[in-house]
Amino acid sequence: MACVIGRNCEVGPFAHLRGTVLEDGAEIGNFVEAKKTRLGAGAKAKHLTYLGDADGRCACQHQRRTITANYDGKPKHATRIGERCFVGSGTVIVAPSQLGDHSMTGAGAIVKRGSVSALGEVRGRRAGEEAARTDRRRRVAGQGD
Repeated sequence: MACVIGRNCEVGPFAHLRGTVLEDGAEIGNFVEAKKTRLGAGAKAKHLTYLGDADGRCACQHQRRTITANYDGKPKHATRIGERCFVGSGTVIVAPSQLGDHSMTGAGAIVKRGSVSALGEVRGRRAGEEAARTDRRRRVAGQGD
């Protein structure tokens, strides 16, 4: 698959680009894989990130360990990321999803199929938080050890 890399772009070592378009000034860092993705002018995906079938507009920032989960065993789905979005570390965006302009995700957020409105915010949950809450409910109800 052919790639298009605009002017003044940065592509880090061990980056893997397949069918990707980087507009002027976009940055792809270390160990980033981008497949059929468009990064707008000034957009950044600095390191340890997978962007599959994603469209990131101007100046959006993907922090480390961001994943656009585009495959569910059937057809692949696209993710749309609006202008000037901030995608926090460890975020998983489950396609088909859309992040509105100026929206933000916190570290560890999971954006399920759907959309985050413009200026919207999604925060993450600590690993195991839901399981711990369920265990507490069982103990209170006398159903657990």
